[in-house]
Amino acid sequence: MKAQCVKDIMIPIDRYAVVRDDATVLDAIRVLKQARAVMTRDRHMPRAVVVVDKNDVVIGQIGHLDFLAALGPRYPWKHDVDAMTRAGVDPATLDSLMESQHFWQDNLDDACRRARAAKVADIMHPVSDSIDEMAPIAEAIRKIVMLRAMRMLVLRGGEAVGIVRLADLFAEIADRIEAIEE
Repeated sequence: MKAQCVKDIMIPIDRYAVVRDDATVLDAIRVLKQARAVMTRDRHMPRAVVVVDKNDVVIGQIGHLDFLAALGPRYPWKHDVDAMTRAGVDPATLDSLMESQHFWQDNLDDACRRARAAKVADIMHPVSDSIDEMAPIAEAIRKIVMLRAMRMLVLRGGEAVGIVRLADLFAEIADRIEAIEE
């Protein structure tokens, strides 16, 4: 049966990798590994962790790039790099900025030691985009493509109930493309 709406392909939030905002990067990595161990074979492995506050309200997410960025020094503009890239700032300019700030100059093991104790709240990206669970698959695809997002929060009546991922949308579309008769 083909998925008709986002709810049909989302991963319920209670089956996703979730950590509190006061957790450490090490905690988040362990939760991500646990989620990967229990993910069923029909799903792609999770590549992100959802961050919740003390009231279990989703406030952010941490993807692979965020984990890697945690290895670098803490600069107040660090999360602005993503926005600057989307705004069209030349990659060479960004590279020069990071080089001038001695970004990534540490020994990798030292950087990993420092990163493991960093707080999740310091490396997460706030969740700003979402989609209703009853939205059609085509709307999820449009939003993910337009935002160039890897995943999006799924809501039911304003409350987070799941995550829809680029990988799952792609798998759904690839199956449909293969199933079309010529």
